[in-house]
Amino acid sequence: MQTGSWTKWAEAEDREGTPNRDYMQGQWVYDQSFIFRYEPARKLRSNDMLFYDNGFYKINSIQIRKEGHKWHEYVRASKVDTNINSDAPMDTDNIKVYNEAAIQDGDTQFTVAVLIGKTVFAAFKDGIQFVTITTGVPADKEVLFNSSTGELTWSVGFAENEIFTILYY
Repeated sequence: MQTGSWTKWAEAEDREGTPNRDYMQGQWVYDQSFIFRYEPARKLRSNDMLFYDNGFYKINSIQIRKEGHKWHEYVRASKVDTNINSDAPMDTDNIKVYNEAAIQDGDTQFTVAVLIGKTVFAAFKDGIQFVTITTGVPADKEVLFNSSTGELTWSVGFAENEIFTILYY
């Protein structure tokens, strides 16, 4: 099982499907269970993507269970459709992660040189995902991203040392 940029032992368990009628089209949404050996140095995070059986899976939940001296991560994940659009960054070699901590209370704007000319597809403030927009003024849980300058403007101010994470390609 590939997670992020490493491979871990995992046992794939039952796969469940539920019918869904979004936009008047019948679809089945599949949910898969995985059991990983718990490794404190390489913990799974909810924003990790899993690669299993030639497909990508988005993590829905992680539960750590202890049985005697053994620890395991129980993961529920949903298969991701890689054919949604042509510019979807499903090649994990292209996906990059950037982390930074706020320097002072109230910061809402950050300029990140490595993001100039890039596409941001996910933004998190202390693990909470914000919607990325490219025009307008950010409101609620949104972050405005300017690709030409690498500037991020968040709708909510940061506390000192609060971390934001950006996934981009």
